[in-house]
Order: sequence, then structure tokens, then C-alpha cells
Amino acid sequence: MLWNDSKNGGFSTGEPWMRVNDNYKEVNAAKARSDPDSIYNYYKKALEIRKEYSDVLVHGDFDHVDYDNEKVMSYIKTGKHGKAYVVLNLTKDVVKYTKQVEGDLKMILTNYSNNPESELQPFEGRVYLFDA
Repeated sequence: MLWNDSKNGGFSTGEPWMRVNDNYKEVNAAKARSDPDSIYNYYKKALEIRKEYSDVLVHGDFDHVDYDNEKVMSYIKTGKHGKAYVVLNLTKDVVKYTKQVEGDLKMILTNYSNNPESELQPFEGRVYLFDA
């Protein structure tokens, strides 16, 4: 990935030894950092959440639910201070699903927004906190 949209992608004011990608004006680190919906900012948020809820997401116990579902992987992580419910669509299709936990869910991370609760977009992942 190139640094920015300046000449040679911001790597050099001289002649680079490799050709610069044609899309460097659209695909570069500076643009990704400034776009709230970029992969960069998604991973930044995911790492912040992982750190904030490490008791649950890192050190919590793992319990796979809906084991026979071949399209959706869902599991619960249980820590000393809470629980998380993770739902992952592992396909390229929109998938209907039914939540596998009881209680009020608070979504803290997703790679899509404004989706119906009962379906997952292609390769969508969601992380919820909940009390059971």
C-alpha cells in the first residue's frame, strides 16, 4: 500500500525502482486513515474493543453454539465481567439466522451497518455484549 496520493505514492521524490500502482490516488494509507468506513479504521476499532473487553474476548471461555449451521459460526465468550456473543457469516451470500442467546444484546462491532437483525450480509461479522 502506498502512503498517500502524491507523486510516487509518497515513497520517493526520485525515480522508484518499482512501478507505482495505477490506483495509488484512490488506494493509499492516508485515504484509508481518513475514511471512517475503511478496513484500516475497522481493524483499529476491533483492536480497541479487544483491548477494552480483554477479560471476555481474549481470556474468556469459548462455547460454540449452533454447531450444525454450515453457513454461520456463532459462539459465546464468557469472562469474569461479562459475556460476548459473536456471529460470523462464512459465505458470500446473505444468510438468515436466529440469535442463539437470551437477553438484551448490545452490538459493539460489525463490518456492516443498518442491517436487519435476522440476516447477515456476505462475510459479515458481529460482536455483541449481553447479560444472561
